[in-house]
Amino acid sequence: MDQQLFYHVNRRKSFTSVSTTGCSDGLQIGEAQYHSANCTFEGGNSSKSFHNFGRNHRISYIPNTNYRNEGLFEVSINKHLLEPLYLGVDPHDHQVKAQEKDQMKDLNTQFACFIDKVKNLEQRNQILVTKWELLQNQKIPMVKKDLNPLFENYISSLRKRLDCMLSEKNKLGNQQRTMQDLIEEYECKYKEEVRRKADVENEFVLLKQ
Repeated sequence: MDQQLFYHVNRRKSFTSVSTTGCSDGLQIGEAQYHSANCTFEGGNSSKSFHNFGRNHRISYIPNTNYRNEGLFEVSINKHLLEPLYLGVDPHDHQVKAQEKDQMKDLNTQFACFIDKVKNLEQRNQILVTKWELLQNQKIPMVKKDLNPLFENYISSLRKRLDCMLSEKNKLGNQQRTMQDLIEEYECKYKEEVRRKADVENEFVLLKQ
């Protein structure tokens, strides 16, 4: 519920006094001379006195429509304006901001590295372009060569290798024939020995009887 505030104003030439019951934040009275104002809260618990010498002091109030030189004025007070403001800071928000700051630093570092790499690649590209232009501008003399001697030398080397292989083939053929003859000879000897063994065994059997 809004408290009620009443003013009692006495006007004189060079002196002004104000008596109040209750007080609000919006109180304004202005005089060019010496001023005094008394504020008394409901119940008579406290009183305040304001003095001003040679300057304006303003106290806001809501005047009554039935204004007289001596009268009562009703003023309403909003209690929400008297409540303290809560300015608490969430520590989680502080941690999130710190993490975002670190991430921004890392991203800036990576971006700087990418910029350095791009600059290096651009320099290398420029060097290659310059070399390519120089090579295109150079006139290389064309030398005509006869390739027939090269082919003849290659063919002769192949013929020599072929002759060597043919001679090697003949040698291997002779060795094969020699080995075949030896095999046949050994086969004949083996067969002869087998026949003799059989004859000897038969004779031994007959002698035992």
